[in-house]
Amino acid sequence: MAEEKFSSIFENVLSVVRDHDIPMMWRGLRSATTSEDEVKRHALENTFRPFVQNVIKELEERFGNTFRRAVQCFAILPTRINAGSCAGTSDSELFRLYEDDLDDLVTLQNELAIWRRKWRNADPASIPTNALSACNSAPEHIFPNIRRLLQILATLPIIPLQWNVHFLPCGPLKPTSEMQLNHLD
Repeated sequence: MAEEKFSSIFENVLSVVRDHDIPMMWRGLRSATTSEDEVKRHALENTFRPFVQNVIKELEERFGNTFRRAVQCFAILPTRINAGSCAGTSDSELFRLYEDDLDDLVTLQNELAIWRRKWRNADPASIPTNALSACNSAPEHIFPNIRRLLQILATLPIIPLQWNVHFLPCGPLKPTSEMQLNHLD
């Protein structure tokens, strides 16, 4: 399928090249008289495939296991409790990602039982639909761990922030010794 899409893209490029009488040249090929098939094969192998592989790698890094586990934690949202999301996954597995931020998982188990009971028979119009509004419905003296989880889910991004570096036009800044000396004054 990807190669079919590439063929479509390449045909569009060829039509523009022909319409504007641009010579067929591709970086890495030696001659301007190279055939269209050679240029197409070269572009596919040296540009398109590596690009697609890089996109897949980036997506796997951004949306890998940590992302999946973080998204599963949204099962504590009242709208998801009633939908029965994450059935078959134990609570200790589900919230292990944030266990360092919680008092303890045993207390969380008890809070979750009360929290689920609270929302199972609630009027659908009164059920919070996002982490922030659910947090406002979780009194800290009754649901300290759930409140903390909802605060985390409402405020922290669930994808790594390192991706921002890829979009800087000139890459990340590295301080030089001159810059460091100027800031010592």
